[in-house]
Amino acid sequence: MSAGLGGVNTELLKTLATDPKKVNEQINLLWIGCGRQDFAFTGAKETSDALKQIGIKHSFIETEGEHHWRVWRRFLRDVAPLLFK
Repeated sequence: MSAGLGGVNTELLKTLATDPKKVNEQINLLWIGCGRQDFAFTGAKETSDALKQIGIKHSFIETEGEHHWRVWRRFLRDVAPLLFK
């Protein structure tokens, strides 16, 4: 799969997979949130699965909802406190 709107960026994943331990040490927070009815959900889920497969620590949050400000507002509420830990 190639990089695209909501798709998996395979070149980036190849780079991350070369040294996942180093990547995990350098990234404090990798958070992906997406509503199940969002047009980008498939790509977000595939990206999360690929990150898990290569050992990159991250959070993937899926909820009900579309590509809409109500979903984004909920995600912002949830992720904002994590930025200041």
